Order: sequence, then structure tokens, then C-alpha cells
Amino acid sequence: MLYFLTLIIAITMVNMFYKRYVSIRGVRCINMGNVVLDKNLVLLDLRDYNEAAKEPINEAYNLPSAYLKRHYRTIKNHDIIILVADEMSKNTGIRFLRRKGFHVVGYSFIGDNKQQFLNKCCMEGGVMNGI
Repeated sequence: MLYFLTLIIAITMVNMFYKRYVSIRGVRCINMGNVVLDKNLVLLDLRDYNEAAKEPINEAYNLPSAYLKRHYRTIKNHDIIILVADEMSKNTGIRFLRRKGFHVVGYSFIGDNKQQFLNKCCMEGGVMNGI
């Protein structure tokens, strides 16, 4: 019985680690300065409201990742570029949106640690120029 309980806890912990910290393949890191917006592209800002107010993006639809499960139906079903403040939000947001049938084409980091994340993105082979 103890073996079974330990196995369940271990599987749960590995699953949580995977969903939060393992990067998603096939989604590019994008420099927002080079993105050309059109009617088939949605910028989805997953930062909290207080972070998004510090550095607002006028063209973006702000929906914090904490509200994503409740309000994902309000997102237009087009190609999506997500704007995030950290890697965990990026990973969980992209996984959730893909599971709901959305096509996430890229992500960009916005906020205090932007340069640190962009450097990591380049080292991992991300694309720094727009779509």
C-alpha cells in the first residue's frame, strides 16, 4: 500500500514539474518589434493586470494566466502570440491553449527580466526576428 501511495505522489510531482518547467517545442521566441499585426493574429498578454499596467501593449488582449481557464472562450480562434513575464507562465499558457485547440505561433517576454529570458531564448535556438 505504501509503495502504491509513493508511486502516485511521484507521478503527480513529475507531471507538475513537466507542465511548468519543460519548454514546448515548435513555438518560437519572437521579438515584438518586428511583428506585423493583421486580422489573423492575436496578441494575448498573460501577465497579471498590475504588471501589464506598468508596461501596457495597446494591441494586446490582456487575460492573466490565472483567469485563462475561465475566460479562454473570449479569445478569437486565430494564430496567437503570447506575451509573458516568466517561463512558467509561458509553458503553462501554451500547453493550456493548445489543449483547447488554439494555434500558438510564438511568445515574447515582457517585463523586468526580459533581457535574461531573451538571451536564454537565443541560446536555445529560438527565433529573435518576427514571423
